[in-house]
Amino acid sequence: MSTSDCHNLKVVPYSGEKRQDWDDFVKNHSRNHTIFHEQRFLSYHGDRFRDCSVLICDQKNGSILAVCPAALNEGSGQVGVVSHPGSTYGGIIYRDELKTKALKKIVDIIIKHYFTIYGAKFIKFILPEEFPTGNSIGDLTFLLWHRGFELASKEASTVIDLKNINSYPNFRKTTKQYIKSKKDERLGISHHLGETEAEINMAYALIKNNLNAKYQKDPTHSLEEIFRLKRLYKKEIKVFYSIFEERLIGTVIIFELNNEVVHTFYISQDYNYARVNPLTGLFMLIFSHYAEKGFKFFNFGISSRGKWIKWGILDFKEQFGGRLLTRDTWILRDLSGEWPFDGALS
Repeated sequence: MSTSDCHNLKVVPYSGEKRQDWDDFVKNHSRNHTIFHEQRFLSYHGDRFRDCSVLICDQKNGSILAVCPAALNEGSGQVGVVSHPGSTYGGIIYRDELKTKALKKIVDIIIKHYFTIYGAKFIKFILPEEFPTGNSIGDLTFLLWHRGFELASKEASTVIDLKNINSYPNFRKTTKQYIKSKKDERLGISHHLGETEAEINMAYALIKNNLNAKYQKDPTHSLEEIFRLKRLYKKEIKVFYSIFEERLIGTVIIFELNNEVVHTFYISQDYNYARVNPLTGLFMLIFSHYAEKGFKFFNFGISSRGKWIKWGILDFKEQFGGRLLTRDTWILRDLSGEWPFDGALS
Protein backbone atom coordinates (compact mmCIF):
# COMPACT_ATOMS: atom_id res chain seq x y z
CA MET A 1 0.00 0.00 0.00
CA SER A 2 1.35 3.42 -0.85
CA THR A 3 1.27 6.14 1.76
CA SER A 4 -1.00 8.18 -0.51
CA ASP A 5 -3.76 5.51 -0.46
CA CYS A 6 -4.16 4.29 3.13
CA HIS A 7 -7.23 2.06 2.87
CA ASN A 8 -5.70 -0.97 4.57
CA LEU A 9 -4.68 0.18 8.03
CA LYS A 10 -4.40 -1.71 11.27
CA VAL A 11 -3.96 -0.46 14.81
CA VAL A 12 -1.26 -2.24 16.81
CA PRO A 13 -1.22 -1.52 20.57
CA TYR A 14 2.28 -0.73 21.75
CA SER A 15 4.12 -3.38 23.75
CA GLY A 16 7.74 -3.78 24.79
CA GLU A 17 8.70 -6.00 21.87
CA LYS A 18 7.77 -3.13 19.51
CA ARG A 19 10.19 -0.71 21.15
CA GLN A 20 12.98 -1.02 18.58
CA ASP A 21 10.56 -0.74 15.63
CA TRP A 22 8.84 2.27 17.24
CA ASP A 23 12.09 4.13 17.92
CA ASP A 24 13.54 3.37 14.50
CA PHE A 25 10.40 4.77 12.87
CA VAL A 26 10.31 7.87 15.07
CA LYS A 27 13.98 8.67 14.63
CA ASN A 28 14.54 7.74 10.98
CA HIS A 29 11.24 7.87 9.11
CA SER A 30 8.87 10.37 10.74
CA ARG A 31 8.40 14.02 9.88
CA ASN A 32 7.68 15.52 13.29
CA HIS A 33 9.75 13.54 15.79
CA THR A 34 11.72 14.55 18.85
CA ILE A 35 13.39 12.41 21.50
CA PHE A 36 10.28 13.05 23.63
CA HIS A 37 8.42 10.62 21.35
CA GLU A 38 10.90 7.77 21.55
CA GLN A 39 10.10 4.81 23.78
CA ARG A 40 13.69 5.06 24.97
CA PHE A 41 12.65 8.36 26.59
CA LEU A 42 9.09 7.45 27.59
CA SER A 43 10.05 4.12 29.16
CA TYR A 44 12.09 5.72 31.94
CA HIS A 45 8.75 6.59 33.58
CA GLY A 46 8.11 2.88 34.09
CA ASP A 47 4.52 2.07 35.03
CA ARG A 48 3.67 5.53 36.33
CA PHE A 49 1.02 5.96 33.61
CA ARG A 50 -1.50 3.59 32.04
CA ASP A 51 -0.06 3.52 28.56
CA CYS A 52 -2.39 3.17 25.56
CA SER A 53 0.06 4.09 22.80
CA VAL A 54 -0.55 2.63 19.34
CA LEU A 55 1.22 2.06 16.04
CA ILE A 56 -0.66 2.47 12.76
CA CYS A 57 0.62 -0.04 10.22
CA ASP A 58 0.05 -1.03 6.60
CA GLN A 59 -1.89 -4.32 6.70
CA LYS A 60 -0.18 -5.59 3.54
CA ASN A 61 3.48 -5.19 4.43
CA GLY A 62 3.40 -4.29 8.14
CA SER A 63 5.30 -1.00 7.69
CA ILE A 64 4.66 1.68 10.29
CA LEU A 65 2.89 4.77 8.99
CA ALA A 66 2.35 6.59 12.29
CA VAL A 67 2.56 6.22 16.05
CA CYS A 68 0.57 7.85 18.82
CA PRO A 69 2.24 8.04 22.28
CA ALA A 70 -0.70 8.26 24.68
CA ALA A 71 -2.02 7.31 28.10
CA LEU A 72 -5.41 6.94 29.71
CA ASN A 73 -6.71 9.75 31.90
CA GLU A 74 -9.29 8.47 34.37
CA GLY A 75 -9.06 11.12 37.07
CA SER A 76 -12.01 13.26 36.02
CA GLY A 77 -14.66 10.56 36.44
CA GLN A 78 -14.60 9.75 32.74
CA VAL A 79 -12.10 7.90 30.61
CA GLY A 80 -10.04 10.03 28.26
CA VAL A 81 -6.93 9.63 26.14
CA VAL A 82 -4.17 12.22 26.43
CA SER A 83 -0.74 12.86 24.94
CA HIS A 84 1.66 10.73 26.95
CA PRO A 85 2.17 12.57 30.29
CA GLY A 86 5.81 11.51 30.29
CA SER A 87 6.45 13.79 27.34
CA THR A 88 6.36 17.57 27.03
CA TYR A 89 4.05 17.20 24.04
CA GLY A 90 2.82 14.44 21.77
CA GLY A 91 0.03 14.00 19.26
CA ILE A 92 0.45 11.79 16.20
CA ILE A 93 3.95 11.19 14.83
CA TYR A 94 3.70 10.28 11.16
CA ARG A 95 5.75 9.18 8.17
CA ASP A 96 7.54 12.00 6.40
CA GLU A 97 6.13 11.42 2.91
CA LEU A 98 2.53 10.94 4.05
CA LYS A 99 -0.04 13.00 2.12
CA THR A 100 -2.92 14.79 3.81
CA LYS A 101 -5.61 12.37 2.62
CA ALA A 102 -3.66 9.44 4.05
CA LEU A 103 -3.09 11.28 7.31
CA LYS A 104 -6.83 11.91 7.56
CA LYS A 105 -7.48 8.15 7.48
CA ILE A 106 -4.88 7.66 10.22
CA VAL A 107 -6.47 10.32 12.43
CA ASP A 108 -9.83 8.66 11.85
CA ILE A 109 -8.73 5.13 12.76
CA ILE A 110 -6.98 6.39 15.92
CA ILE A 111 -10.16 8.15 17.09
CA LYS A 112 -12.28 5.06 16.38
CA HIS A 113 -9.79 2.80 18.18
CA TYR A 114 -9.84 4.82 21.40
CA PHE A 115 -13.63 5.15 21.30
CA THR A 116 -14.26 1.46 20.59
CA ILE A 117 -11.60 -0.16 22.79
CA TYR A 118 -11.59 2.18 25.79
CA GLY A 119 -14.92 3.98 25.53
CA ALA A 120 -12.98 7.25 25.66
CA LYS A 121 -15.10 10.36 26.17
CA PHE A 122 -12.37 12.72 24.98
CA ILE A 123 -8.98 12.83 23.29
CA LYS A 124 -6.54 15.59 24.19
CA PHE A 125 -3.37 16.21 22.21
CA ILE A 126 -0.64 18.68 23.19
CA LEU A 127 1.15 19.62 19.97
CA PRO A 128 4.67 21.05 19.76
CA GLU A 129 5.44 24.56 18.60
CA GLU A 130 5.12 25.02 14.84
CA PHE A 131 8.61 25.77 13.55
CA PRO A 132 8.90 27.47 10.13
CA THR A 133 10.56 24.50 8.39
CA GLY A 134 9.70 21.78 5.90
CA ASN A 135 8.82 19.67 8.94
CA SER A 136 5.63 21.67 9.49
CA ILE A 137 2.67 19.85 11.03
CA GLY A 138 0.05 22.20 9.56
CA ASP A 139 -1.67 19.24 7.90
CA LEU A 140 -2.21 17.52 11.26
CA THR A 141 -3.43 20.71 12.94
CA PHE A 142 -5.83 21.36 10.07
CA LEU A 143 -7.21 17.82 10.19
CA LEU A 144 -7.78 17.93 13.95
CA TRP A 145 -9.76 21.15 13.51
CA HIS A 146 -11.64 19.69 10.54
CA ARG A 147 -12.68 16.61 12.53
CA GLY A 148 -14.02 18.75 15.39
CA PHE A 149 -11.14 19.11 17.82
CA GLU A 150 -11.36 22.40 19.70
CA LEU A 151 -8.47 24.55 20.81
CA ALA A 152 -8.39 24.08 24.58
CA SER A 153 -5.38 26.24 25.42
CA LYS A 154 -2.33 28.05 24.12
CA GLU A 155 0.97 28.41 25.94
CA ALA A 156 3.46 31.17 25.14
CA SER A 157 6.72 29.56 24.03
CA THR A 158 9.83 31.50 23.02
CA VAL A 159 12.01 30.34 20.13
CA ILE A 160 15.25 31.68 18.67
CA ASP A 161 16.25 31.14 15.05
CA LEU A 162 19.95 30.36 15.51
CA LYS A 163 20.70 30.91 11.81
CA ASN A 164 19.50 34.50 11.93
CA ILE A 165 20.11 35.38 15.56
CA ASN A 166 22.58 38.17 14.72
CA SER A 167 19.89 40.00 12.75
CA TYR A 168 17.63 40.36 15.80
CA PRO A 169 17.75 43.95 17.10
CA ASN A 170 17.30 42.84 20.71
CA PHE A 171 20.07 40.26 20.43
CA ARG A 172 22.45 42.77 18.84
CA LYS A 173 21.75 45.22 21.64
CA THR A 174 22.22 42.59 24.37
CA THR A 175 25.39 41.29 22.74
CA LYS A 176 26.84 44.78 22.35
CA GLN A 177 26.16 45.64 25.99
CA TYR A 178 27.57 42.31 27.16
CA ILE A 179 30.78 42.63 25.18
CA LYS A 180 31.26 46.28 26.11
CA SER A 181 30.81 45.69 29.83
CA LYS A 182 33.36 42.84 30.01
CA LYS A 183 31.58 42.07 33.27
CA ASP A 184 32.23 38.34 33.37
CA GLU A 185 35.90 38.87 32.59
CA ARG A 186 36.28 41.57 35.25
CA LEU A 187 34.48 39.59 37.95
CA GLY A 188 36.00 36.24 37.11
CA ILE A 189 32.77 34.51 36.05
CA SER A 190 33.41 31.48 33.84
CA HIS A 191 30.95 29.42 31.79
CA HIS A 192 31.24 25.70 31.13
CA LEU A 193 29.73 22.67 29.40
CA GLY A 194 29.46 19.89 31.99
CA GLU A 195 29.57 16.17 31.36
CA THR A 196 30.49 14.51 34.66
CA GLU A 197 28.10 13.25 37.33
CA ALA A 198 29.68 15.66 39.83
CA GLU A 199 28.85 18.63 37.57
CA ILE A 200 25.29 17.39 37.04
CA ASN A 201 24.93 16.89 40.79
CA MET A 202 25.98 20.50 41.49
CA ALA A 203 23.64 21.84 38.82
CA TYR A 204 20.71 19.80 40.13
CA ALA A 205 21.33 20.96 43.70
CA LEU A 206 20.98 24.60 42.58
CA ILE A 207 17.79 23.84 40.63
CA LYS A 208 16.25 22.01 43.58
CA ASN A 209 17.21 24.67 46.15
CA ASN A 210 15.71 27.42 44.01
CA LEU A 211 12.42 25.61 43.43
CA ASN A 212 12.12 24.73 47.11
CA ALA A 213 12.84 28.29 48.20
CA LYS A 214 10.64 30.02 45.64
CA TYR A 215 7.74 27.62 45.06
CA GLN A 216 8.07 25.00 47.84
CA LYS A 217 8.25 22.20 45.26
CA ASP A 218 10.80 19.82 43.84
CA PRO A 219 11.99 19.59 40.22
CA THR A 220 9.87 17.53 37.84
CA HIS A 221 12.67 14.97 37.67
CA SER A 222 14.53 13.45 40.60
CA LEU A 223 18.32 13.45 40.48
CA GLU A 224 18.29 9.71 39.79
CA GLU A 225 15.91 10.29 36.87
CA ILE A 226 18.25 12.94 35.45
CA PHE A 227 21.16 10.50 35.73
CA ARG A 228 19.05 7.77 34.11
CA LEU A 229 18.07 10.05 31.23
CA LYS A 230 21.68 11.14 30.82
CA ARG A 231 22.72 7.51 30.55
CA LEU A 232 20.01 6.93 27.92
CA TYR A 233 20.90 10.10 26.01
CA LYS A 234 24.60 10.64 26.55
CA LYS A 235 25.00 12.99 23.58
CA GLU A 236 21.59 14.65 23.59
CA ILE A 237 21.43 15.92 27.18
CA LYS A 238 23.85 18.70 28.09
CA VAL A 239 24.46 20.66 31.30
CA PHE A 240 25.86 24.18 31.06
CA TYR A 241 26.84 26.13 34.16
CA SER A 242 28.54 29.28 35.48
CA ILE A 243 31.16 29.51 38.21
CA PHE A 244 31.84 32.57 40.40
CA GLU A 245 34.05 32.64 43.48
CA GLU A 246 34.37 28.85 43.22
CA ARG A 247 30.58 28.41 43.40
CA LEU A 248 28.13 27.21 40.77
CA ILE A 249 25.73 30.17 40.49
CA GLY A 250 23.83 29.49 37.26
CA THR A 251 22.86 26.46 35.20
CA VAL A 252 20.87 25.40 32.14
CA ILE A 253 19.99 21.79 31.27
CA ILE A 254 19.48 21.27 27.54
CA PHE A 255 17.81 18.49 25.55
CA GLU A 256 18.80 18.13 21.89
CA LEU A 257 15.41 17.10 20.51
CA ASN A 258 16.53 16.20 16.99
CA ASN A 259 19.08 17.44 14.46
CA GLU A 260 17.48 20.90 14.28
CA VAL A 261 16.05 21.86 17.67
CA VAL A 262 17.44 22.20 21.18
CA HIS A 263 15.16 22.72 24.15
CA THR A 264 15.76 24.11 27.64
CA PHE A 265 14.58 21.82 30.38
CA TYR A 266 15.77 23.71 33.46
CA ILE A 267 17.10 27.25 33.92
CA SER A 268 18.27 28.34 37.35
CA GLN A 269 20.56 30.80 39.10
CA ASP A 270 21.64 31.40 42.68
CA TYR A 271 19.66 34.50 43.65
CA ASN A 272 22.25 35.37 46.27
CA TYR A 273 24.40 36.27 43.27
CA ALA A 274 21.68 37.77 41.09
CA ARG A 275 23.59 41.06 41.01
CA VAL A 276 26.31 39.52 38.81
CA ASN A 277 23.73 38.09 36.35
CA PRO A 278 25.54 34.95 35.14
CA LEU A 279 22.79 33.77 32.78
CA THR A 280 23.44 36.33 30.03
CA GLY A 281 26.98 35.11 29.46
CA LEU A 282 25.91 31.50 29.89
CA PHE A 283 23.27 31.77 27.17
CA MET A 284 25.76 33.52 24.88
CA LEU A 285 27.93 30.41 25.21
CA ILE A 286 24.96 28.09 24.59
CA PHE A 287 23.77 29.95 21.47
CA SER A 288 27.27 29.97 20.02
CA HIS A 289 27.77 26.28 20.81
CA TYR A 290 24.64 25.14 19.01
CA ALA A 291 24.86 27.57 16.09
CA GLU A 292 28.36 26.24 15.36
CA LYS A 293 27.01 22.67 15.45
CA GLY A 294 24.40 23.51 12.81
CA PHE A 295 21.25 23.47 14.94
CA LYS A 296 18.51 25.72 13.58
CA PHE A 297 16.29 26.55 16.55
CA PHE A 298 16.67 27.13 20.26
CA ASN A 299 13.44 26.57 22.20
CA PHE A 300 13.37 28.53 25.45
CA GLY A 301 10.22 26.76 26.62
CA ILE A 302 6.94 28.25 27.84
CA SER A 303 6.43 31.45 29.80
CA SER A 304 2.76 31.11 30.65
CA ARG A 305 0.40 28.94 32.61
CA GLY A 306 -3.16 29.16 31.35
CA LYS A 307 -4.02 32.86 31.14
CA TRP A 308 -1.18 33.80 33.48
CA ILE A 309 1.83 35.29 31.62
CA LYS A 310 5.19 35.18 33.38
CA TRP A 311 6.28 38.57 32.11
CA GLY A 312 9.67 38.64 33.82
CA ILE A 313 10.68 35.31 32.29
CA LEU A 314 9.28 36.29 28.89
CA ASP A 315 11.14 39.62 28.92
CA PHE A 316 14.38 37.82 29.76
CA LYS A 317 13.97 35.49 26.78
CA GLU A 318 13.00 38.27 24.40
CA GLN A 319 16.12 40.28 25.20
CA PHE A 320 18.03 37.63 23.23
CA GLY A 321 15.74 38.05 20.24
CA GLY A 322 13.31 35.29 21.16
CA ARG A 323 10.06 35.27 19.22
CA LEU A 324 6.80 33.89 20.52
CA LEU A 325 5.31 30.70 19.13
CA THR A 326 2.48 28.79 20.78
CA ARG A 327 2.21 25.27 22.15
CA ASP A 328 -1.41 24.32 21.55
CA THR A 329 -3.68 21.78 23.21
CA TRP A 330 -6.53 20.35 21.13
CA ILE A 331 -9.43 18.34 22.54
CA LEU A 332 -12.14 16.22 20.90
CA ARG A 333 -15.27 15.38 22.88
CA ASP A 334 -17.37 13.78 20.12
CA LEU A 335 -15.47 10.60 19.29
CA SER A 336 -18.53 8.91 17.80
CA GLY A 337 -19.18 11.74 15.35
CA GLU A 338 -18.40 11.91 11.65
CA TRP A 339 -16.15 14.05 9.53
CA PRO A 340 -17.89 16.93 7.74
CA PHE A 341 -18.19 16.65 3.97
CA ASP A 342 -14.90 17.82 2.50
CA GLY A 343 -15.58 17.75 -1.23
CA ALA A 344 -14.21 14.25 -1.86
CA LEU A 345 -16.45 12.06 -3.97
CA SER A 346 -14.95 8.78 -2.77
